Amino acid sequence: MHHFRRLVGLVLLALLLLCSVSYASEDAGEEARAKAAIETFLRSYAEEALLYTDTDQRVCTISDPALALSGEDASQLLTLSGGEADLAQMRDNIALIEKKAAFYAAARQMQNIFREDLRLTYTYRELELGENTGYASVTENAGFRYTDSVRCSVYETIYSVDLVKLAGQWLVASATDGSQFDADHPTAADFDVQAALEELHAALEAEACTVIYPLSWAEKAGKAGSGQIPYHGEHAAAYAYTYARQYAGQPREAFYSPQFESYAGRGGDCMNFASQCMWAGFGGSQTAAAIDSHDVPMDTAGETVWFGRGPAAGSKVKNTLSWISCSSFRKYLTGTADGLGMTGSNASAEPGMYATILHVSAGSPLSGVTAAELVGAVAHVEGVGGAHAHAIVLTAATGTRRSEIWFCSHTKDMTHIKLGDYYLGPIKVYIPRYLRTSGPSGSAIHPDRIPPALVSDSAALGFRCGEAQYSMTVTVTAPGKTEGVSSSVSQTDSCAMELQFETPGLYRVDCSAQPTETAAVNKRTFYVRCLESPAEEQGADAVPGPEVPAWLFSKEEEIAPPASGN
Repeated sequence: MHHFRRLVGLVLLALLLLCSVSYASEDAGEEARAKAAIETFLRSYAEEALLYTDTDQRVCTISDPALALSGEDASQLLTLSGGEADLAQMRDNIALIEKKAAFYAAARQMQNIFREDLRLTYTYRELELGENTGYASVTENAGFRYTDSVRCSVYETIYSVDLVKLAGQWLVASATDGSQFDADHPTAADFDVQAALEELHAALEAEACTVIYPLSWAEKAGKAGSGQIPYHGEHAAAYAYTYARQYAGQPREAFYSPQFESYAGRGGDCMNFASQCMWAGFGGSQTAAAIDSHDVPMDTAGETVWFGRGPAAGSKVKNTLSWISCSSFRKYLTGTADGLGMTGSNASAEPGMYATILHVSAGSPLSGVTAAELVGAVAHVEGVGGAHAHAIVLTAATGTRRSEIWFCSHTKDMTHIKLGDYYLGPIKVYIPRYLRTSGPSGSAIHPDRIPPALVSDSAALGFRCGEAQYSMTVTVTAPGKTEGVSSSVSQTDSCAMELQFETPGLYRVDCSAQPTETAAVNKRTFYVRCLESPAEEQGADAVPGPEVPAWLFSKEEEIAPPASGN
């Protein structure tokens, strides 16, 4: 009897396991079908909005022309993430997305923005499937090249997607990326594509940019002397490229600076990253001791302060809201959260930052300054929190039009993206000029940061000072090494050594300068990233998109075809 009971138990256990496997397999099949619908839809949208390919975005959606619905299916009222919706409302969601794709395709062609080698990958942050509805939070990572740039571009977009199951199929019922566009246009009837393009064309041709000089920068330009550390925008841009995502298929954490605390997933890392870039442009030292001690060029004195912290600093070491919050940074500079005030650090005589400020209307070029001045500037653009709630770092510019300016950002993570690709609304731009200090700045070290290099590339790594030094030494340590190679000079104001990169990773560059034989040694540390290979993104070539009405262009303008190469 004992053996019989044991046998029965084993049989029941086997049946339970078999059922569990069956249910698991069924669940996996449902998830696979849901993901297939989502990715088919998102790829179709991307191909039209980015490559200007005429696609049918209704496929795998509630508006799919091949969908055969019963009367019962068509009359259902289903609960989506935004509330209850019937078939007509869900189809309106898809119609709005079609209009959105058409608008961005035309808007980008209007600006002569073309790309090639687009590759898309999808990762799921959340996927929940019920009996007849589902929800997904999915990150789209894209890699490509602009046809007028040799540098690889990377971006991420996080979509919230509602699904319904009708006629035995999982179908997309709505999708949003949380953009200002989606907030401004809740239904398809609210958005007139042609009218929006006419308005954009007029805005692109208008120069509606106000340049604010709270102090007499014109008299001080290029004359930063005692007590002033000049800003090097190209070094800020190099830092941005170093710590922005380089490959679409790798996590952001693989590229964020380990010397600073990250706020990704904690309200956003955008302004924290922008502050790091400005700090690097002023010559900040990338050591835990320097960062947690809030060494210059962080601003710790007086009524206006601006400083950050490292990841393991502990509760006693703080950062300021001006370092991590867009509105607080504006208040730091101007005294008001809207950035229109005439007090703050810009109007102060105490230690702190001075910056030129641009208030730019929707669509307008960033006129009033040169393209070179824009490199290393910080811009506040539309974000989840409003019109100027997101910070980006301008990293390259061939002109002042939005299609001629590139940027990098954190959360959302974007690398070498054209400003006119995504941000057509009003912008506030901050161009740091110098940092006031409490003492002389002639011996201040300015690391010559460079953008990421490739294995086998050669580059000069070093630094400079505001005046000649008794002795200067630069030491470069390769990834995984404990000892570096050094080069020293004396009675000069710069020191560098030529290095060929051999190992992917971060190269540490230690700089030291001694003003006189008896003076204390000043030190700075920075890092240079070496990449194994370019971020090659294989995919379909860009093709001419839908015809754009002739009225959008002057007689001299044409839509440029995609270039055959870079």
